Amino acid sequence: MQTTPGNDSDEEWDMNSYSTFNKDTYKFGDISITLEHIKNLCPLDAVALVDGDDSTGLKVWEGATILCKYMTENTSLFENNTILELGSGVGLVGIIASLLFSPQKITLTDNNDDVLEVLKRNVYNNTKHIGYSPEICKLDWEEDKSAFISRHPDLFQLIIGSDIIYSVDSIEPLMKTISDLLAPGGTVIIFYVSRGKAVDEQFGMVARRMNFDFQRSTHKTTSELVNNNVIVIKEDEEEEAYICKITRKV
Repeated sequence: MQTTPGNDSDEEWDMNSYSTFNKDTYKFGDISITLEHIKNLCPLDAVALVDGDDSTGLKVWEGATILCKYMTENTSLFENNTILELGSGVGLVGIIASLLFSPQKITLTDNNDDVLEVLKRNVYNNTKHIGYSPEICKLDWEEDKSAFISRHPDLFQLIIGSDIIYSVDSIEPLMKTISDLLAPGGTVIIFYVSRGKAVDEQFGMVARRMNFDFQRSTHKTTSELVNNNVIVIKEDEEEEAYICKITRKV
C-alpha cells in the first residue's frame, strides 16, 4: 500500500477548524482513495483517549492500514456477508470494504459527531463514482442498542474493527456491543496494535466470559518509508500487531 502525502498544516490544529486537515491518497493494489484526516492530534487527545471523549478517530491508525491490506489479500472471508464496522473513524477501512465488496450491506459507525462529519465527506468523495454508498450511523457502545437493532433486525454476519482495543474500561462495552449485534454464526475480525498487557488480557478475558471463542495471533505491522514524496507502507519485521477472530460458542 502507498500513501501520497498531502497538506501538513495540522500543527495548529483546532477541533472546529477542518481547514487544517491533511489530504492523503492511499493505494491498495488497483484501489486508490483520498482521505481527509489529521496526522498529528493535539496532546489533549492522548489524555482523553482513556475515557473515550476524544477525537482520535480523526487519525488513521496503523491497525486500519493493516486491516485494509488483509481485506485485499483475503477477499473470500469478507464476500457475501453483511458487514458492520465499529469505530470507523475517517473511513479508510469502510471505504476500502465498500469498493471491494459492494453492493453488500456495509454499515459504518462511530460515536464522535465531528468524526462522523469527516467520515461522511470521505465516503461520499470516494464512493460516488460506483453508485453505492455504505450506511453511516452514530453508535455509542455504552448506550441501549434497541433502536439500532430495530433498523438492522437481521444483525451482522461480520463485524470488523481496527485499533478499537485501547483501554481496559472500553473492553466491556465493546464486547457487549458485539454480543448484541453479531448474527448467529457470525464472525468478528479485529486488528490492533497493543496498548499494554493489561488491555490485551482484559480483552481475551471478557470475550471468553461472554461465551465467545477468542483467537488472537500476531501479525506484522506496517512501517513508512518516504521516497520521492510517496509514503510507501511495508511490513515491519520488528514490530507486531494482533489479529483477533471471535465467534460465538455453539
